[in-house]
Amino acid sequence: MLNIEPSSIDFGSIEPGSLYVVTFSVRNVGKVAQRIRLQAPKSSIFALNYVPTGVIAPGLDLRAEVECLIPKELHEHVFSDKVVAFMGDEKVEIPITAAKPHLKLDYPTTLNLGNLQ
Repeated sequence: MLNIEPSSIDFGSIEPGSLYVVTFSVRNVGKVAQRIRLQAPKSSIFALNYVPTGVIAPGLDLRAEVECLIPKELHEHVFSDKVVAFMGDEKVEIPITAAKPHLKLDYPTTLNLGNLQ
């Protein structure tokens, strides 16, 4: 009954202190006009912007924006949350992820020192 485009929101590696915005749409693909409601992310890193409307006809969509602003003073590197879309009895979760630029080191599990005496 709901078609989400994009199905997940990934801000990727973003700079702290800058505001990033991604737009997404929630389409009513059912056969009955219904109200679409959105539940905002619980994290203070992400914010949901949309204008609640009345009933959405079949084939039409509701457009919304998710903002991401990572404060410079946070020490965490990876952030995740979700937006939840409701229409009638249906509930769809839209995962959101963002990360601060950080170094990721992979160490080999074995070390080859060659021929030793």
